[in-house]
Amino acid sequence: MKKPSVWKTACLILLILMALLAWVAFGERGLVRLHRTDMERLHLVERIRKLAEENRKLHGEVQRLRSDMTYLEAVVRKELRLIRENEVIYRFKKGNPSKEKQQPGSNRARHSDARINDSGG
Repeated sequence: MKKPSVWKTACLILLILMALLAWVAFGERGLVRLHRTDMERLHLVERIRKLAEENRKLHGEVQRLRSDMTYLEAVVRKELRLIRENEVIYRFKKGNPSKEKQQPGSNRARHSDARINDSGG
């Protein structure tokens, strides 16, 4: 019987080691999967941190809305566009003032867009 040559044995060992290395790196629970899972975990930890911060801010706003009536009034007036009794709100059209100067008849009163709430009579 012939003994296998050293070269064939070395190639066989090298082939087995390469297959083992590929399995460790790219297998179901390999290093690539481990790295991907770690990146996902870091992303989720950051998301949890951001959500906790947002939750803390919202909790503070709820407490302020419950306790500070001036703040509550400001929020309601801004978001629901409510006005007080006998309050006058002026609304101006957005436009380029240089164009208005060039157009004839631009000196007309701009009070047609004003909203007046006068319930006093």
